[in-house]
Amino acid sequence: MPDVPQFLQTHGLRVVEVTGKKAIGFVDAITLIGKEDGIKGYWKRNLPQVIRIIPYSAVQLFSYEVCKKLLRRNDGELSVVGRLVAGVCAGMTSTLVSFYKQSIHVLVCLYVSFLVAVCDQVPRLI
Repeated sequence: MPDVPQFLQTHGLRVVEVTGKKAIGFVDAITLIGKEDGIKGYWKRNLPQVIRIIPYSAVQLFSYEVCKKLLRRNDGELSVVGRLVAGVCAGMTSTLVSFYKQSIHVLVCLYVSFLVAVCDQVPRLI
């Protein structure tokens, strides 16, 4: 369902023209996606999201396990504070490792948006 927020932001004017409503809600957005794209519309662009999340989650889980091993007491138990610290360290590690990838993703999205905007203007110039 990654398209619902984008749909809510970009399809407001079209919905006003068609339905006469001033705003579009979550249920309306889901209904319109189903009508326009069918079942595939709900899963559109889901694979890139999954590909983006897998490395982040893998680093987070690995670093959480490493931190848990480092923070265990002599009796092998891990306190609540130790689990909290291990989780914080895991989140920071995975964010630092995957930050560059997310920055590249944002730059690519901006570049593609720019190209689409330029290509939309070319027929008007001709």
